[in-house]
Amino acid sequence: MALGLPALAAAGELDMCREIASDSERLACYDALADNAASPAMTADGVSAESLFGRDAAQTSAVLQQQAGISPPQILDTEISSVESRADGKLRITLRNGQQWEQIDGSPLHLVPGDPVRIRRASFGSYLLYKQSGGRSIRVRRTDRP
Repeated sequence: MALGLPALAAAGELDMCREIASDSERLACYDALADNAASPAMTADGVSAESLFGRDAAQTSAVLQQQAGISPPQILDTEISSVESRADGKLRITLRNGQQWEQIDGSPLHLVPGDPVRIRRASFGSYLLYKQSGGRSIRVRRTDRP
């Protein structure tokens, strides 16, 4: 019941209180809903939106992923859907899953649609993309918004 009044109302909690015949018990039910609505929304593990305020994006993301039981992959194996060469010679890559990535270093790597590739985490928040058939890689960053 710590989800806040709108979520409780959607879950039928208000209807449950309305069905209580005794005035004092019905009032106690409404009071409990109001008390929960007044407190910040929290997860079952006690993480509130307020507790995330001021954390950097990486810390917030890590906490939310942990709360949701999500463990982000360290490696992505996929296939190239399309490749464009930008004016500066760097590549803009679209993957089979719709993600878009762009090359951030100057290393040459010949990629064509259909190439199986692997992307893995690298240092300083970047990623390395390389063909699964060869050992060369390019440094990339994701450009689409999930």
